[in-house]
Amino acid sequence: MAAVRPHCGSRWLLKLDVRRFFESISELSVYKVFRRLGYQPLVSLELARLCTRVGPVSRLRRTARWVRRAPPYVATIHKYAARRFGHLPQGAPTSPMLANLVMLDADAALTKVAQAHGLIYTRYADDLTFSTRRKDFDRLEAADVIKHVYRILGRFGLEPNFAKTNVIPPRARKVVLGLLADQTEPRLTREFKSKMRQHLYYLEHPDVGPLKHADKRGFSAVAGMKNHLFGLAAYARQVEPTYGASLVQRLSAVHWPLAY
Repeated sequence: MAAVRPHCGSRWLLKLDVRRFFESISELSVYKVFRRLGYQPLVSLELARLCTRVGPVSRLRRTARWVRRAPPYVATIHKYAARRFGHLPQGAPTSPMLANLVMLDADAALTKVAQAHGLIYTRYADDLTFSTRRKDFDRLEAADVIKHVYRILGRFGLEPNFAKTNVIPPRARKVVLGLLADQTEPRLTREFKSKMRQHLYYLEHPDVGPLKHADKRGFSAVAGMKNHLFGLAAYARQVEPTYGASLVQRLSAVHWPLAY
């Protein structure tokens, strides 16, 4: 919500995505974060090692920035010597916060670009969004902004996902992080509401119900589907409280089996 609301009511929207975001943030960058937070060098190294992993060699990690320059034998603690740097693992609970701390300088540089063009900038993990209400903004200026953003990402060792770069002009449908941003407040999309309406139709249908519906939808257990749907309803309640509350009420009224 916080990353969507600033873009509500905008005329132009620029959306960019970072390719393999967490995998692009190295152990060295994480080490520097802990050092800036005041931890001693050895503690910072230990924490960085705990919060990163050395994945398989890939095209991304064949470059020099992922290989230690100093040979292992010069290490003060030989058991700590490693040939390659690790990276933040996708899905780890520590990765989002560490990534945000690593990205502070990049966010500052991107904010300057946005301000220079009268844009609003937000980032949610690997999703970068720029928007403006300017009437004189056009595609040529959008291309110039995108070029600067690509350059800044490259400076910080990040690679843009070119296929996911989008320029949304006035009167086009504007969706930010899965929410509609075409009015003064974020709203749920038509697709989300259609999906929930379909789930409730089958759950409440006397000839279907939770057991048959869970099996049809590929859930291994009714409990898993129930938790999934209540989670979606809680999410909807944060965006549109009245609609979300009605979802919770209808889901609560479903005759869920006691043990499945």
